[in-house]
Amino acid sequence: MPPRQNPSCLWTLRLQPSTPRSAIIDEIREIGRQNRQARAFTNSINNALSSRVVLVDGEDKWEQQPDAQFEHDKARHPGVVLEVALTQDPDELRRIARRYIYHTNGQIKVVLGIDLNEDKESTISVWKPTFSPAQNDDGVDMDIEQVAQLQPFRDANKNPVNGALTLHLHDFAPDNLCQGCPNTAFLISYRDMSDMMAKAERRKLLREQKEVPKPLIRVVKKRRYSESSEGQMAEEDEKRYSDEADDANDKEDRDDGAYEPPKSLEKIAFVPRKKRGQGAGWDDGS
Repeated sequence: MPPRQNPSCLWTLRLQPSTPRSAIIDEIREIGRQNRQARAFTNSINNALSSRVVLVDGEDKWEQQPDAQFEHDKARHPGVVLEVALTQDPDELRRIARRYIYHTNGQIKVVLGIDLNEDKESTISVWKPTFSPAQNDDGVDMDIEQVAQLQPFRDANKNPVNGALTLHLHDFAPDNLCQGCPNTAFLISYRDMSDMMAKAERRKLLREQKEVPKPLIRVVKKRRYSESSEGQMAEEDEKRYSDEADDANDKEDRDDGAYEPPKSLEKIAFVPRKKRGQGAGWDDGS
């Protein structure tokens, strides 16, 4: 079982809706609006936010929580996951990416690793599984390829650079769920990515700097409480309701039933006592 990621290395605040995950969904939905053949597929791709992904290695299971993920409604794993890191060793992102792909047998088709930096270029890296026919049996051999390595999307001054991230519809679901859907490509520009990351960073900074208001302090006086006093109160209530019920029965005897119980007894069901001198059945006077 591989070691767990170091929480201090990864961005602890999950990306908000204005970050690339919503831009990706917007592009996917637009393809569906323009292409009827792809519409059912694109409507099935959703943003799974930062819910946990279960990874399996033999009998061992553990969880990873990406910053964003995109999955088909009928898929067990997301097709695309995104991890954001702040000023860390790029090898950490590489290890995490390989872990996602390797321990899902390539069902996670794309891992996007964004390395954010304050005083140098911020970069994006992309990993994908590759498959080739197995030499010794009918299966396939899987390898993991880094198709984009530390590509700058903004400079040290946080200005966007020219370029774009290319994704395909089939990246977002297992092959069996892609049948009948064109593998349309679409772009997420580095300018859009830079702008959205800047907004997320500002939001994170504001949350960290925001003063927490002091709780309102007031003097609270409470009566002494004990379990025995609570039981005594319950017994007193029961006795009071019983006495009121008896009074109601007595008055019914006097008024021959022409009586309405007090409001305190409206929600209490009780059976009136039989009139004095009556037997087991009602006497209708006949």
